[in-house]
This record gives sequence, structure tokens and C-alpha cells, in this order.
Amino acid sequence: MTVEHYDRGIPLKGWDSVKSALNLYASGAVKGSHATENEQAKAVGQSFGALGLGLYLVASPHMQGVRNSFVERMTDEAHETLQERDHWSRHYDYDGQGVFFKTSVEITVLDRKEELYMLEINAAYVGSAPESELAEELGIPRALRYYMVTAEIKSEDGLHFAFDFEEALRAVDGVLKTDSLKGVEIANTFMAGDRFAGIKPVQIFFGTGISVTVAPGRVERRYVYNKTSEAHQDTWTIEGPVLYGLLDSSYV
Repeated sequence: MTVEHYDRGIPLKGWDSVKSALNLYASGAVKGSHATENEQAKAVGQSFGALGLGLYLVASPHMQGVRNSFVERMTDEAHETLQERDHWSRHYDYDGQGVFFKTSVEITVLDRKEELYMLEINAAYVGSAPESELAEELGIPRALRYYMVTAEIKSEDGLHFAFDFEEALRAVDGVLKTDSLKGVEIANTFMAGDRFAGIKPVQIFFGTGISVTVAPGRVERRYVYNKTSEAHQDTWTIEGPVLYGLLDSSYV
């Protein structure tokens, strides 16, 4: 069983926390905040040589350092938008000063009553690496976007599979708090389809903004035509949380 997870966004409480985080990023104290500037400067140097690079560094406003007023203008604009909407985003190209050069900033309202926000930073060349380092500097774990568990089942006879959904769920309890979700529920949901539905992923929603999607891998079609009975036969069965069926014959 292998586990992958994707984290994105820094959860912050209070608007002042959002402003403080952006000011910290703007200060250049975060290790990866200058990565995009460095990549651009390197590209200019390779194309135009030392003289071109020197002129670029002097003339480009985004290389002249970030003033607090830049972050203030950004947060003022975002705050005004977020009074009526739940999401604000802005992409800065050459107008992005200092560490905001070629950088996208997004702020999402998670809970107005509790004043919870999500801050996302994505920079050219380096993606969300600066965001990750800002979160580390702040001592705040980034938000979990998805957590994927891949389980490869060894077939005893090489023809059939037996998958225990309860075992898979318990593997992610500590992260997704799926204690209330039982494997037998997912197994029963899989069995609820008909022969025309085909094999489709099952998505179960629980909690706020959390869902579990379960998708089978290399398995045979559930309904197989039986020439003797001249009818489609269901090859899947369940026993509690365990789903039984045929493996895809092309991979056997």
C-alpha cells in the first residue's frame, strides 16, 4: 500500500495574519522567495551578457526591492473584493515588485465567522515552493488537498481479487478523520450500480469540504454475458467490507 498526499495553501486566522504573512514573504526572509527573480536574471545574463544583466537589474522595478506600500495595496484590493466574494487572486508579471515578480497570489475565505483564510502563492519556474517555505517559516502546516492511497492486491489464484475497504480506510484515519466512515458502506455503494452503469469511481462526501473517492484499478467488467443462461451475470460479490471480483483478463 502506497500513500501520496498533496498540500497546498496556508491556513491563517484573522486578516492581520494574512497581511503579516505577506509582509514576511515580501521581506525576502523566506529562502525560496527570490527563486523566480534569480531564474529571470540568469536568463537575461545568458542572453545579453553581463552588461545586459546590469542594466536589467537597475531598470526593472521588480528588482528594486519590495516596499511595504506594495503589500498594502495588494491586501487593500484583496480585502475589498473579499467583502462580497470568497476568493481573490492576482497574477503579477513585470509589475510585481521584488519577490512578487511573475507570481500569483490567491486568498480564499474559508470561514467568515471564524475569520479563517487560505493564502496561496505560486511563482514562475518554482511553482508553490516559496509557499511551502513560507509555511515552514511561519510554523504552519499547509492545507491538505488530497491524500491518495493505492493498494495493490495479490490474487491467490491469479484470476480473482479481494479488496478490503475497511483496511484501506483505516490507513487514512489519522489524516482525513474518516473514523465515522465504514468499509462496508463503500462496498455496498459499489454494489448499488446496475449492468449499464459500468465501473465508475465512487465518491462519498462527509464533513465539510471532504470527500473520499474510491476507484478500482485493473479489474474485469462487472457484468459478463453468460451464453448458457443468455443473460448478464454479476461477477462481483461482497462479504462485509470486502469486495470480490475478476481481475482484468488482459493483465492476468
